[in-house]
Amino acid sequence: MGQLRERMRQDLTMRGMSRSTQESYITYAGAFVAHFKRPASQLGGEHVRAWVLHLLTKLGRKAATVNVAIAALRFLFGTTLKRPEVMLGIRNVRGNHVCPELPSGSEVERLLAATTDIRHRAMF
Repeated sequence: MGQLRERMRQDLTMRGMSRSTQESYITYAGAFVAHFKRPASQLGGEHVRAWVLHLLTKLGRKAATVNVAIAALRFLFGTTLKRPEVMLGIRNVRGNHVCPELPSGSEVERLLAATTDIRHRAMF
């Protein structure tokens, strides 16, 4: 992936991506190609689908991490390889949104009773 890596880096630079985004995209694109041990030009949509499932199930990656990997492959196939059709059926992964645990009424009363400072009371 040497020449492809360099071309992708140039495309990312031309697009104005930050250094950290460039490193993430190149890392994920390299991991994708290494996973299948074939050139990126020989990989397609089914390979992308299998790799996303591998990241989610076998490696236990979170949705946000997998979505960065998908974005990297979308850039690789769409911009660098000029094969955007490969990513047509691939959507971002939805994450589980966890609602924060709210304090009960009695807990709020104890917090308010614990301070006399008006600013702290307003924050509670």
